[in-house]
Amino acid sequence: MDTFQIWFSTGFHHIVGIDAQDHILFLIALCASYFFSDWKKVVLLATAFTIGHTVTLILVTLKIIRIDSTLVENWLIPFSIMLTALMNVSQAQVQTKMFVKYLVAAIFGLVHGAAFSNQLSELLTSNRAEWFGSSAEKSGIALPLFAFNVGIEVGQVLIIFIFLIVAFIFTQILRVKNFTWTTFLSGIAFGASVSIWLSRVFES
Repeated sequence: MDTFQIWFSTGFHHIVGIDAQDHILFLIALCASYFFSDWKKVVLLATAFTIGHTVTLILVTLKIIRIDSTLVENWLIPFSIMLTALMNVSQAQVQTKMFVKYLVAAIFGLVHGAAFSNQLSELLTSNRAEWFGSSAEKSGIALPLFAFNVGIEVGQVLIIFIFLIVAFIFTQILRVKNFTWTTFLSGIAFGASVSIWLSRVFES
């Protein structure tokens, strides 16, 4: 495999892998108030999230900033999911402009990118070619970062379309009310993020 394929696969599995529950929960919360006809808006939200994710990865990889991974994973990520879920329910009374939603998604992308940034920085700057093969060792940082984030975006879009299809089945075929569906998904994301937060804080 060449460098692009290796890092694309790494980014893709960062989103859809077994250990990607934080990101999947965030995507559930992000998709909860949208339906198949809104797919363009949701993809743009995911792209805004990826942009924020990318900025953090670049800043940490270039050692411009340092991130406290414990703070991010134990506190910031769970609360970003909780807030997104709460925003979905509050939209029943207050309609938020899409620009604000894109901005919030990008900010939360900064947070989620921080969770993996230190590890990714070590992999990118490591001389141990056995991690990803000799081609990865000889390449620069730009291509791996680009491929990694393309993999993230593709993984996100895949998950989003799966959830939009499920939403279509429940709301259009099974006739579940839109607000009921949104509240149900948001509740799952909120409850799961609270559970993650409590387990990480009290086990650390």
